[in-house]
Amino acid sequence: DVDGDLNIGGLIALAFSSMVEGGDSLLRRRWRRPADGLTVPIQIQVMEGDLLDQSVNGLASDGLTYKLGIGFDGIDRRRAYRIFRGHPGESFGGLSVGLESAKVDASDIIHLFRKRRPGQLRGI
Repeated sequence: DVDGDLNIGGLIALAFSSMVEGGDSLLRRRWRRPADGLTVPIQIQVMEGDLLDQSVNGLASDGLTYKLGIGFDGIDRRRAYRIFRGHPGESFGGLSVGLESAKVDASDIIHLFRKRRPGQLRGI
């Protein structure tokens, strides 16, 4: 857990409850340096689905076609996610933060949602 609060069971419970509440949630694998002193050099970060930048749509310069912030290759495999750097609903001193999103490789993301229809990209 990147916050240092939960074990794997707690992370799963948090991801599931976030999905139930908001429709979807994201689990991100975060690689760590040996200098960080972790036994296993990865951590898992649970994020609300709100951090997925669904305003990113269309063909991008990286060659992927984005739909609701999810990048697909030529045969419709998920290859990337556009993730806000901070929660888009937070503000500090009247200034919004998190309005910039970054590309994260799909191999580092688990997008958790209940798929209810063919072609569905996000939870409801």
